[in-house]
Amino acid sequence: MRTNSIFFSGTLLGLAVAFSACGGNDAVTPPPTGMGGMGGPVLAGTESRSQKLRITMPAVAAGQLQQLAGDERHFTANLYQAVRGADGNLIFSPESVSIAMGMLSGGAAGATAAQLAAAMQFSLPQAQLHPAFDALDLALASRGAGTAPGAFKLTALNALWAQNGFTILPAYLDLLAENYGAGVRRVDFAAMPEAARATVNQWVSSATGDKIPALLSPGDVQPDTRLILTNAVYFKAEWRSRFDKSRTRDGTFHTLVGTVTVPMMNAEGTVEYWRGDGYQAAALPYAGDSASMVLIVPEAGTFAAFEGALDAAALDAEARARDVDGVLDTVDARALGALADAARYSGEPVLCRRVLTVLRRRFPTTPASHAAAFQLGRIDDDGGDTRGALDWYRRYEAEAPRGPYAAEALGREMLDVERLSGRAAATPLAHAYVARFADGTYLLQARAILGQP
Repeated sequence: MRTNSIFFSGTLLGLAVAFSACGGNDAVTPPPTGMGGMGGPVLAGTESRSQKLRITMPAVAAGQLQQLAGDERHFTANLYQAVRGADGNLIFSPESVSIAMGMLSGGAAGATAAQLAAAMQFSLPQAQLHPAFDALDLALASRGAGTAPGAFKLTALNALWAQNGFTILPAYLDLLAENYGAGVRRVDFAAMPEAARATVNQWVSSATGDKIPALLSPGDVQPDTRLILTNAVYFKAEWRSRFDKSRTRDGTFHTLVGTVTVPMMNAEGTVEYWRGDGYQAAALPYAGDSASMVLIVPEAGTFAAFEGALDAAALDAEARARDVDGVLDTVDARALGALADAARYSGEPVLCRRVLTVLRRRFPTTPASHAAAFQLGRIDDDGGDTRGALDWYRRYEAEAPRGPYAAEALGREMLDVERLSGRAAATPLAHAYVARFADGTYLLQARAILGQP
Protein backbone atom coordinates (compact mmCIF):
# COMPACT_ATOMS: atom_id res chain seq x y z
CA MET A 1 0.00 0.00 0.00
CA ARG A 2 1.56 3.24 -1.13
CA THR A 3 -0.11 5.80 1.11
CA ASN A 4 0.04 5.82 4.86
CA SER A 5 -3.73 5.56 5.15
CA ILE A 6 -3.66 2.96 7.94
CA PHE A 7 -1.95 5.46 10.23
CA PHE A 8 -3.37 8.57 8.57
CA SER A 9 -3.68 9.64 4.94
CA GLY A 10 -3.79 13.31 5.81
CA THR A 11 -3.70 15.39 8.95
CA LEU A 12 -5.52 18.69 9.16
CA LEU A 13 -5.57 20.66 12.38
CA GLY A 14 -7.50 23.81 13.16
CA LEU A 15 -6.97 26.45 15.82
CA ALA A 16 -8.97 29.56 16.60
CA VAL A 17 -8.06 32.08 19.29
CA ALA A 18 -10.57 34.83 20.06
CA PHE A 19 -9.77 38.08 21.85
CA SER A 20 -12.49 40.14 23.46
CA ALA A 21 -12.63 43.73 24.56
CA CYS A 22 -11.79 44.19 28.25
CA GLY A 23 -13.95 45.96 30.83
CA GLY A 24 -13.05 48.75 33.22
CA ASN A 25 -10.61 51.47 32.24
CA ASP A 26 -9.34 49.40 29.32
CA ALA A 27 -12.72 49.23 27.56
CA VAL A 28 -12.67 50.28 23.93
CA THR A 29 -15.64 51.70 22.03
CA PRO A 30 -15.39 50.75 18.36
CA PRO A 31 -15.85 53.35 15.65
CA PRO A 32 -19.09 53.23 13.67
CA THR A 33 -19.55 49.85 11.99
CA GLY A 34 -18.53 49.80 8.36
CA MET A 35 -15.61 52.24 8.60
CA GLY A 36 -12.32 50.44 8.16
CA GLY A 37 -8.88 51.35 9.35
CA MET A 38 -7.71 51.88 5.77
CA GLY A 39 -10.49 54.40 5.11
CA GLY A 40 -13.88 53.97 3.44
CA PRO A 41 -16.49 51.27 3.96
CA VAL A 42 -15.39 47.71 4.64
CA LEU A 43 -17.62 44.78 3.73
CA ALA A 44 -17.75 41.66 5.90
CA GLY A 45 -14.91 39.34 5.06
CA THR A 46 -12.87 41.87 3.06
CA GLU A 47 -9.20 42.40 3.81
CA SER A 48 -6.96 45.24 4.90
CA ARG A 49 -3.59 44.53 3.32
CA SER A 50 -0.36 46.33 2.65
CA GLN A 51 0.70 46.90 -0.94
CA LYS A 52 4.14 45.55 -0.10
CA LEU A 53 5.12 42.12 -1.43
CA ARG A 54 6.32 39.21 0.64
CA ILE A 55 10.10 38.97 1.05
CA THR A 56 10.92 35.61 -0.53
CA MET A 57 14.65 35.72 0.21
CA PRO A 58 14.89 37.09 3.76
CA ALA A 59 18.33 37.99 5.08
CA VAL A 60 18.51 35.62 8.03
CA ALA A 61 21.72 34.29 9.55
CA ALA A 62 22.01 30.54 10.11
CA GLY A 63 22.46 31.16 13.82
CA GLN A 64 19.11 32.96 13.98
CA LEU A 65 17.30 30.03 12.37
CA GLN A 66 18.96 27.64 14.79
CA GLN A 67 17.96 29.88 17.69
CA LEU A 68 14.35 29.95 16.47
CA ALA A 69 14.35 26.17 16.06
CA GLY A 70 15.61 25.79 19.62
CA ASP A 71 12.93 28.17 20.90
CA GLU A 72 10.27 26.13 19.12
CA ARG A 73 11.52 22.91 20.69
CA HIS A 74 11.16 24.58 24.09
CA PHE A 75 7.63 25.70 23.25
CA THR A 76 6.80 22.22 21.92
CA ALA A 77 7.86 20.60 25.18
CA ASN A 78 5.94 23.12 27.28
CA LEU A 79 2.80 22.79 25.17
CA TYR A 80 2.95 19.02 25.22
CA GLN A 81 3.23 18.95 29.00
CA ALA A 82 0.24 21.31 29.22
CA VAL A 83 -2.09 19.28 26.98
CA ARG A 84 -0.94 15.67 27.41
CA GLY A 85 -3.37 14.98 30.24
CA ALA A 86 -6.43 15.12 27.98
CA ASP A 87 -8.28 11.88 27.27
CA GLY A 88 -7.77 10.08 23.97
CA ASN A 89 -5.08 10.43 21.32
CA LEU A 90 -3.29 13.74 20.88
CA ILE A 91 -2.06 15.39 17.70
CA PHE A 92 -0.97 19.00 17.42
CA SER A 93 1.29 21.21 15.31
CA PRO A 94 3.46 23.47 17.48
CA GLU A 95 5.17 24.92 14.40
CA SER A 96 1.95 26.30 12.95
CA VAL A 97 0.89 27.64 16.35
CA SER A 98 4.26 29.40 16.68
CA ILE A 99 3.96 31.07 13.28
CA ALA A 100 0.40 32.20 14.01
CA MET A 101 1.39 33.65 17.37
CA GLY A 102 4.44 35.22 15.76
CA MET A 103 2.06 37.15 13.49
CA LEU A 104 0.13 38.29 16.54
CA SER A 105 3.24 39.31 18.46
CA GLY A 106 4.16 41.78 15.74
CA GLY A 107 1.15 43.87 16.76
CA ALA A 108 1.81 43.74 20.50
CA ALA A 109 3.84 46.04 22.74
CA GLY A 110 4.80 46.47 26.36
CA ALA A 111 3.61 43.86 28.86
CA THR A 112 1.51 42.05 26.24
CA ALA A 113 4.51 41.58 23.94
CA ALA A 114 6.65 40.39 26.84
CA GLN A 115 4.02 37.87 27.95
CA LEU A 116 3.60 36.53 24.41
CA ALA A 117 7.35 36.15 24.02
CA ALA A 118 7.61 34.35 27.35
CA ALA A 119 4.75 31.97 26.61
CA MET A 120 5.99 31.17 23.10
CA GLN A 121 9.68 31.05 24.13
CA PHE A 122 10.60 33.72 21.56
CA SER A 123 14.17 34.85 22.30
CA LEU A 124 14.94 36.69 19.06
CA PRO A 125 14.22 40.44 18.99
CA GLN A 126 11.24 41.46 16.85
CA ALA A 127 13.48 42.76 14.06
CA GLN A 128 14.95 39.26 13.67
CA LEU A 129 11.97 37.12 14.74
CA HIS A 130 9.67 37.86 11.82
CA PRO A 131 12.28 37.43 9.04
CA ALA A 132 13.28 34.14 10.71
CA PHE A 133 9.66 32.97 10.66
CA ASP A 134 9.45 34.05 7.02
CA ALA A 135 12.51 31.96 6.12
CA LEU A 136 11.26 28.96 8.07
CA ASP A 137 7.76 29.13 6.61
CA LEU A 138 9.10 29.44 3.06
CA ALA A 139 11.46 26.50 3.59
CA LEU A 140 8.64 24.29 4.86
CA ALA A 141 6.37 25.39 2.02
CA SER A 142 9.02 24.56 -0.58
CA ARG A 143 9.40 21.06 0.84
CA GLY A 144 5.66 20.51 0.83
CA ALA A 145 4.83 22.01 -2.56
CA GLY A 146 5.35 18.88 -4.67
CA THR A 147 2.81 18.16 -7.39
CA ALA A 148 4.02 14.74 -8.54
CA PRO A 149 1.98 11.69 -7.45
CA GLY A 150 2.96 10.78 -3.92
CA ALA A 151 4.76 14.08 -3.30
CA PHE A 152 4.92 15.36 0.27
CA LYS A 153 2.31 18.10 0.77
CA LEU A 154 2.29 20.63 3.59
CA THR A 155 0.01 23.66 3.72
CA ALA A 156 -0.31 26.10 6.61
CA LEU A 157 -3.09 28.69 6.63
CA ASN A 158 -3.16 31.65 9.01
CA ALA A 159 -5.57 34.56 9.11
CA LEU A 160 -6.37 37.47 11.42
CA TRP A 161 -9.99 38.63 11.70
CA ALA A 162 -10.60 42.09 13.18
CA GLN A 163 -13.67 44.17 14.02
CA ASN A 164 -14.85 46.47 11.25
CA GLY A 165 -13.83 50.04 11.96
CA PHE A 166 -10.81 49.29 14.12
CA THR A 167 -7.73 51.06 12.82
CA ILE A 168 -4.86 48.74 11.89
CA LEU A 169 -1.50 50.50 11.86
CA PRO A 170 0.09 50.53 8.38
CA ALA A 171 3.40 49.39 9.88
CA TYR A 172 1.72 46.23 11.18
CA LEU A 173 0.12 45.54 7.81
CA ASP A 174 3.56 45.94 6.22
CA LEU A 175 5.03 43.44 8.69
CA LEU A 176 2.31 40.89 7.93
CA ALA A 177 2.66 41.29 4.18
CA GLU A 178 6.44 41.18 4.03
CA ASN A 179 7.04 38.34 6.49
CA TYR A 180 3.88 36.23 6.36
CA GLY A 181 2.20 37.10 3.06
CA ALA A 182 -0.94 38.01 5.01
CA GLY A 183 -3.34 40.84 5.82
CA VAL A 184 -6.17 41.44 8.29
CA ARG A 185 -9.68 40.34 7.33
CA ARG A 186 -12.65 42.43 8.46
CA VAL A 187 -15.96 41.27 9.95
CA ASP A 188 -18.59 42.81 12.23
CA PHE A 189 -18.38 40.95 15.53
CA ALA A 190 -20.25 43.68 17.43
CA ALA A 191 -23.44 43.84 15.38
CA MET A 192 -23.53 40.41 13.72
CA PRO A 193 -21.48 37.86 15.69
CA GLU A 194 -23.16 34.82 14.11
CA ALA A 195 -22.69 36.20 10.61
CA ALA A 196 -19.03 36.87 11.44
CA ARG A 197 -18.66 33.29 12.69
CA ALA A 198 -20.18 32.00 9.45
CA THR A 199 -17.78 34.14 7.41
CA VAL A 200 -14.75 32.78 9.26
CA ASN A 201 -15.99 29.20 8.94
CA GLN A 202 -16.69 29.64 5.24
CA TRP A 203 -13.16 30.94 4.62
CA VAL A 204 -11.56 28.11 6.61
CA SER A 205 -13.74 25.52 4.86
CA SER A 206 -12.84 26.87 1.42
CA ALA A 207 -9.14 27.18 2.25
CA THR A 208 -8.99 23.57 3.49
CA GLY A 209 -11.02 21.99 0.71
CA ASP A 210 -14.00 21.51 3.07
CA LYS A 211 -11.85 19.40 5.42
CA ILE A 212 -12.72 21.78 8.31
CA PRO A 213 -16.31 22.93 7.62
CA ALA A 214 -16.95 24.53 11.04
CA LEU A 215 -13.88 25.60 12.98
CA LEU A 216 -15.92 27.93 15.19
CA SER A 217 -18.91 26.56 17.09
CA PRO A 218 -22.06 28.48 18.06
CA GLY A 219 -21.26 30.79 20.93
CA ASP A 220 -17.54 31.04 20.13
CA VAL A 221 -18.04 34.56 18.73
CA GLN A 222 -19.62 37.18 20.99
CA PRO A 223 -20.51 40.86 20.43
CA ASP A 224 -17.44 41.84 22.48
CA THR A 225 -15.05 39.76 20.31
CA ARG A 226 -12.57 42.07 18.63
CA LEU A 227 -9.99 39.78 17.02
CA ILE A 228 -9.84 36.12 15.97
CA LEU A 229 -6.66 34.35 14.93
CA THR A 230 -7.29 31.24 12.85
CA ASN A 231 -4.75 28.60 11.91
CA ALA A 232 -5.03 25.37 9.97
CA VAL A 233 -2.30 22.99 8.81
CA TYR A 234 -2.67 20.20 6.26
CA PHE A 235 -0.12 17.42 5.89
CA LYS A 236 -0.21 14.44 3.56
CA ALA A 237 2.61 12.20 2.38
CA GLU A 238 3.24 8.74 1.05
CA TRP A 239 5.70 6.36 2.61
CA ARG A 240 9.04 6.12 0.84
CA SER A 241 8.77 2.35 1.17
CA ARG A 242 5.29 1.08 0.56
CA PHE A 243 3.40 -1.21 2.86
CA ASP A 244 1.82 -4.16 1.09
CA LYS A 245 -1.80 -4.44 2.20
CA SER A 246 -1.74 -8.21 1.73
CA ARG A 247 0.88 -8.44 4.50
CA THR A 248 -1.35 -6.80 7.13
CA ARG A 249 -1.78 -9.20 10.04
CA ASP A 250 -3.42 -9.05 13.45
CA GLY A 251 -0.89 -8.47 16.20
CA THR A 252 -0.61 -7.60 19.86
CA PHE A 253 -0.36 -3.91 20.73
CA HIS A 254 0.62 -2.88 24.24
CA THR A 255 -1.28 0.05 25.76
CA LEU A 256 -1.00 1.63 29.21
CA VAL A 257 -3.99 -0.36 30.43
CA GLY A 258 -3.32 -3.72 28.79
CA THR A 259 -2.89 -5.41 25.45
CA VAL A 260 -5.22 -5.34 22.46
CA THR A 261 -5.25 -7.14 19.13
CA VAL A 262 -5.19 -4.82 16.11
CA PRO A 263 -4.37 -5.09 12.38
CA MET A 264 -0.68 -4.28 11.89
CA MET A 265 1.15 -3.31 8.72
CA ASN A 266 4.28 -5.32 7.97
CA ALA A 267 7.30 -4.58 5.80
CA GLU A 268 10.97 -5.39 5.57
CA GLY A 269 13.58 -2.75 4.97
CA THR A 270 16.27 -0.56 6.48
CA VAL A 271 15.31 2.54 8.46
CA GLU A 272 17.12 4.91 10.77
CA TYR A 273 17.14 3.47 14.30
CA TRP A 274 18.77 4.65 17.51
CA ARG A 275 18.65 4.27 21.27
CA GLY A 276 18.63 6.93 23.93
CA ASP A 277 18.43 7.12 27.71
CA GLY A 278 15.45 4.90 28.49
CA TYR A 279 14.00 4.63 25.01
CA GLN A 280 14.49 3.35 21.48
CA ALA A 281 13.35 5.13 18.32
CA ALA A 282 13.04 4.76 14.57
CA ALA A 283 12.28 7.16 11.72
CA LEU A 284 9.98 6.04 8.91
CA PRO A 285 10.73 8.32 5.94
CA TYR A 286 8.14 9.71 3.58
CA ALA A 287 8.60 9.86 -0.19
CA GLY A 288 11.31 12.31 -1.17
CA ASP A 289 13.18 11.97 2.14
CA SER A 290 12.25 15.50 3.21
CA ALA A 291 10.10 14.39 6.16
CA SER A 292 9.73 11.35 8.38
CA MET A 293 7.60 9.96 11.16
CA VAL A 294 9.69 9.47 14.30
CA LEU A 295 8.43 6.72 16.60
CA ILE A 296 9.70 6.75 20.20
CA VAL A 297 9.14 3.75 22.47
CA PRO A 298 10.07 4.13 26.18
CA GLU A 299 11.33 1.14 28.10
CA ALA A 300 8.58 -1.13 29.41
CA GLY A 301 6.92 0.16 32.54
CA THR A 302 8.44 3.66 32.31
CA PHE A 303 5.95 5.48 30.06
CA ALA A 304 4.60 7.91 32.69
CA ALA A 305 8.06 8.82 33.98
CA PHE A 306 9.47 9.17 30.48
CA GLU A 307 6.58 11.37 29.35
CA GLY A 308 6.86 13.55 32.43
CA ALA A 309 10.57 14.11 31.78
CA LEU A 310 10.08 15.02 28.11
CA ASP A 311 11.23 18.62 28.35
CA ALA A 312 13.16 21.11 26.24
CA ALA A 313 16.54 19.71 27.28
CA ALA A 314 15.49 16.22 26.18
CA LEU A 315 14.35 17.51 22.79
CA ASP A 316 17.56 19.51 22.38
CA ALA A 317 19.63 16.40 23.12
CA GLU A 318 17.61 14.43 20.60
CA ALA A 319 18.10 17.10 17.94
CA ARG A 320 21.87 17.17 18.50
CA ALA A 321 22.07 13.38 18.31
CA ARG A 322 20.41 13.33 14.88
CA ASP A 323 21.99 16.48 13.39
CA VAL A 324 24.00 14.70 10.71
CA ASP A 325 22.88 16.87 7.81
CA GLY A 326 24.42 19.96 9.38
CA VAL A 327 27.86 18.36 9.12
CA LEU A 328 27.26 16.92 5.66
CA ASP A 329 26.25 20.34 4.34
CA THR A 330 29.90 21.44 4.67
CA VAL A 331 31.25 18.67 2.41
CA ASP A 332 31.63 18.84 -1.38
CA ALA A 333 30.06 16.40 -3.86
CA ARG A 334 33.16 14.25 -4.34
CA ALA A 335 33.67 13.83 -0.60
CA LEU A 336 29.99 12.99 -0.12
CA GLY A 337 30.23 10.31 -2.79
CA ALA A 338 33.30 8.81 -1.15
CA LEU A 339 31.64 8.86 2.26
CA ALA A 340 28.55 7.14 0.83
CA ASP A 341 30.71 4.42 -0.70
CA ALA A 342 32.56 3.90 2.57
CA ALA A 343 29.29 3.64 4.47
CA ARG A 344 27.86 1.14 2.00
CA TYR A 345 30.93 -1.10 1.99
CA SER A 346 31.05 -0.92 5.79
CA GLY A 347 27.52 -2.25 6.05
CA GLU A 348 25.97 1.06 7.13
CA PRO A 349 23.00 1.50 4.75
CA VAL A 350 21.22 4.08 6.92
CA LEU A 351 24.24 6.41 6.93
CA CYS A 352 24.79 5.74 3.23
CA ARG A 353 21.20 6.74 2.46
CA ARG A 354 21.52 9.88 4.55
CA VAL A 355 24.67 10.95 2.72
CA LEU A 356 23.19 10.23 -0.72
CA THR A 357 20.03 12.15 0.15
CA VAL A 358 22.08 15.19 1.15
CA LEU A 359 24.13 14.86 -2.05
CA ARG A 360 20.97 14.92 -4.19
CA ARG A 361 19.58 17.88 -2.28
CA ARG A 362 22.74 19.96 -2.50
CA PHE A 363 23.87 19.05 -6.01
CA PRO A 364 20.73 18.38 -8.11
CA THR A 365 20.98 17.76 -11.88
CA THR A 366 24.64 16.73 -11.56
CA PRO A 367 26.07 13.32 -12.57
CA ALA A 368 26.82 12.68 -8.89
CA SER A 369 23.16 13.26 -8.04
CA HIS A 370 22.05 10.89 -10.80
CA ALA A 371 24.44 8.21 -9.56
CA ALA A 372 23.08 8.71 -6.05
CA ALA A 373 19.59 7.83 -7.32
CA PHE A 374 20.90 4.50 -8.61
CA GLN A 375 22.76 3.80 -5.36
CA LEU A 376 19.60 4.54 -3.36
CA GLY A 377 17.84 1.94 -5.48
CA ARG A 378 20.50 -0.61 -4.62
CA ILE A 379 20.10 0.14 -0.91
CA ASP A 380 16.36 -0.50 -1.17
CA ASP A 381 16.97 -3.69 -3.15
CA ASP A 382 19.45 -4.96 -0.58
CA GLY A 383 17.01 -4.12 2.20
CA GLY A 384 14.12 -5.98 0.60
CA ASP A 385 12.16 -2.90 -0.48
CA THR A 386 11.60 -3.86 -4.10
CA ARG A 387 9.01 -1.18 -4.81
CA GLY A 388 11.21 1.54 -3.39
CA ALA A 389 14.11 0.26 -5.49
CA LEU A 390 11.97 0.39 -8.63
CA ASP A 391 11.17 4.05 -8.00
CA TRP A 392 14.86 4.93 -7.74
CA TYR A 393 15.90 2.91 -10.81
CA ARG A 394 13.22 4.59 -12.90
CA ARG A 395 14.27 7.98 -11.58
CA TYR A 396 17.86 7.26 -12.55
CA GLU A 397 16.83 6.12 -16.05
CA ALA A 398 14.82 9.33 -16.51
CA GLU A 399 17.67 11.54 -15.29
CA ALA A 400 20.59 9.74 -16.99
CA PRO A 401 19.34 7.46 -19.81
CA ARG A 402 22.91 7.07 -21.11
CA GLY A 403 24.60 7.15 -17.72
CA PRO A 404 27.20 4.64 -16.53
CA TYR A 405 24.59 2.64 -14.58
CA ALA A 406 21.95 2.58 -17.34
CA ALA A 407 22.35 -1.12 -18.11
CA GLU A 408 22.35 -2.22 -14.49
CA ALA A 409 19.42 0.04 -13.60
CA LEU A 410 17.30 -1.37 -16.43
CA GLY A 411 18.36 -4.93 -15.62
CA ARG A 412 17.52 -4.57 -11.95
CA GLU A 413 14.22 -2.92 -12.81
CA MET A 414 13.39 -5.82 -15.12
CA LEU A 415 14.07 -8.44 -12.44
CA ASP A 416 12.23 -6.47 -9.76
CA VAL A 417 9.16 -6.12 -11.98
CA GLU A 418 9.24 -9.85 -12.71
CA ARG A 419 9.49 -10.56 -8.98
CA LEU A 420 6.55 -8.31 -8.15
CA SER A 421 4.23 -8.69 -11.14
CA GLY A 422 5.34 -11.72 -13.12
CA ARG A 423 7.02 -12.47 -16.43
CA ALA A 424 4.42 -10.80 -18.66
CA ALA A 425 4.89 -7.46 -16.92
CA ALA A 426 8.68 -7.73 -17.28
CA THR A 427 8.61 -8.67 -20.98
CA PRO A 428 8.72 -5.07 -22.37
CA LEU A 429 11.70 -4.34 -20.16
CA ALA A 430 13.42 -7.53 -21.32
CA HIS A 431 12.91 -6.52 -24.97
CA ALA A 432 14.37 -3.10 -24.22
CA TYR A 433 17.36 -4.61 -22.43
CA VAL A 434 18.18 -7.02 -25.30
CA ALA A 435 17.89 -4.20 -27.83
CA ARG A 436 20.09 -1.77 -25.92
CA PHE A 437 22.64 -3.92 -24.12
CA ALA A 438 23.56 -6.93 -26.25
CA ASP A 439 26.49 -7.79 -23.97
CA GLY A 440 24.98 -6.66 -20.66
CA THR A 441 25.24 -8.44 -17.35
CA TYR A 442 21.53 -9.25 -17.31
CA LEU A 443 21.30 -10.50 -20.92
CA LEU A 444 20.73 -14.13 -19.94
CA GLN A 445 17.94 -13.17 -17.55
CA ALA A 446 16.34 -10.98 -20.21
CA ARG A 447 16.38 -13.82 -22.75
CA ALA A 448 14.94 -16.22 -20.19
CA ILE A 449 12.03 -13.86 -19.61
CA LEU A 450 11.51 -13.72 -23.40
CA GLY A 451 11.81 -17.50 -23.76
CA GLN A 452 14.89 -17.18 -25.93
CA PRO A 453 17.84 -19.59 -25.79
